[in-house]
Amino acid sequence: MPKCVRLGLFLALLVLTVTGCPPQQQQPIYPQPQPQQQVRNPVDDAIAFFNQGNYAEAKRILLNESRYNSMDPRVYVYLGRVYMYERECPSALAQFQKALIIDPTHYEAKQQLQLAKQQCGTKQPATSSGSGSQRTPSEPKPRESNEFKGGAKAIDPEKF
Repeated sequence: MPKCVRLGLFLALLVLTVTGCPPQQQQPIYPQPQPQQQVRNPVDDAIAFFNQGNYAEAKRILLNESRYNSMDPRVYVYLGRVYMYERECPSALAQFQKALIIDPTHYEAKQQLQLAKQQCGTKQPATSSGSGSQRTPSEPKPRESNEFKGGAKAIDPEKF
């Protein structure tokens, strides 16, 4: 091939590359995720109403959530707080205890339960002070006897 023809092809290719075909954009293999609307949590709305002092609306939302057997302890903690505001101590105590059944380590439920017990005048159960001799009423009393019942020979302490 003569030099002129090669040079002409080269220039034609150069012109097409510079001015001709725009580069094609590659389509992504995986579709890009579209921004989604954030789902609103009714419990967060109820907490916001509670913090604003709108206890009636907070109670309405929280009762609705508790009817659906909610496993969120915040439902019962804030429902208990609403009951405390309404001075319904038995209902408040029950709600705090439900929250602790769901999550025994929930700090706010423990704190609110202790506060409710103090405000409602409910006594806390006394814990043993380490004596170890207290028995629950369902435990049988131990039998003491000097008779031999088997296993090993019983020694009578009066014979020493």
